Amino acid sequence: MFFIDEDNKVFLTYDSLIDRIKFDNYYYKFLITDNFSEIFVNIIKTLILNEDLYLIDSDIVKTTNSFINKNDINKKIKTAFNFQNIDFPSLTNSIINSQSKIILFTSGTTGNPKPIKHSIEGILKGIVISDNHINDIWGFAYNPVHIAGIQVFFQAFLNKNTIVNLFNKQREYITTQILKYKITHISATPTFYKLLMPFDITFDSVERITCGGEQLNNFLINELKKAFPKAKINNIYASTEAGTLLISKGEYFEIPESLKEFIRINNNKLEIHKKILGESENFKFINDWYCTEDVVEIINDNPLQFKIIGRESEEIKIGGNRVNLTEVENILNSHPSIIACKVYPKKNSLTGYILCADIVTKNKINENEIIEFLSDKLQTYKIPRIFKYVEKIELTRTGKIKR
Repeated sequence: MFFIDEDNKVFLTYDSLIDRIKFDNYYYKFLITDNFSEIFVNIIKTLILNEDLYLIDSDIVKTTNSFINKNDINKKIKTAFNFQNIDFPSLTNSIINSQSKIILFTSGTTGNPKPIKHSIEGILKGIVISDNHINDIWGFAYNPVHIAGIQVFFQAFLNKNTIVNLFNKQREYITTQILKYKITHISATPTFYKLLMPFDITFDSVERITCGGEQLNNFLINELKKAFPKAKINNIYASTEAGTLLISKGEYFEIPESLKEFIRINNNKLEIHKKILGESENFKFINDWYCTEDVVEIINDNPLQFKIIGRESEEIKIGGNRVNLTEVENILNSHPSIIACKVYPKKNSLTGYILCADIVTKNKINENEIIEFLSDKLQTYKIPRIFKYVEKIELTRTGKIKR
């Protein structure tokens, strides 16, 4: 089986996938759809044809209109290429050796999405094709048109694995799918896992858990270890600009020897050398270095260990003191009664800003209890002054908190 989306009644085998590729001699240059199987088919066709592949999310159509003609979106492009002789080995060979460029867009979490161009070699640099992976079953929890989603797709497809769609699904549905299909691998944002809490059962089939796209803290790591007792847990630092860069078993990262001349920390922000970036007109370099705007906290100097605190754009000043919204969210999320939260500033005449927090709770908890919990872990100015109880936290199409 290739792709399962039980929610939408899609059950696609590898044979039926190949039949769909053979059936029509067209592809889309600019495909925008929520139909993942259609996106996967178009990815394969475009790479076979050595055409540049634009992966565009429906949420950023307005942004892309500046360089994409509206009439070209979802327009079928005929090709004279004969797909009839395609089989799985030739498919994988065509993808690995494709001369296509893959154009991805930044998530737009804190700004307008920007196009980044990657080679196939760059996208596949972290993919492992091995007999050890032929029985993997993937829980697909990312959008396939973003960097993490396309990498999970290639990891699963090139090993002929089953993909089970978990993206934007409800908690009960996700847990049922993990158990039913005995999913072995899940790659998702920390927010995805937080929204599965509280974990009232264990998932013994899962062998590997990967977290990326947001800061991962020790509280969540410990919760994941309880829920997925047989799983290895990896913390990934990756970006649309550079792909996967750093891998850690816990909260802290180290720069491997092979990347020390390409990654550095400058003024508590992570910087990447242009040699390992994709291509974009939007990159701004200072002496060949690109600032990611990811703020880090150095834990140890020798060896250099650090953790990602959050984005520079997520920092505000309260009474002259710097506050990172992600840091406060992570502390809030460590409360056993809080499932998810979003921290944001509100203007204040005295201090410039005060902090507000939207929270989703699993049981009743009053503000005084929350403030008392935070008082042991945060300075006073970092504690939200206004709490709002909500049913859910709005996420971007990449699964991150929408700012």
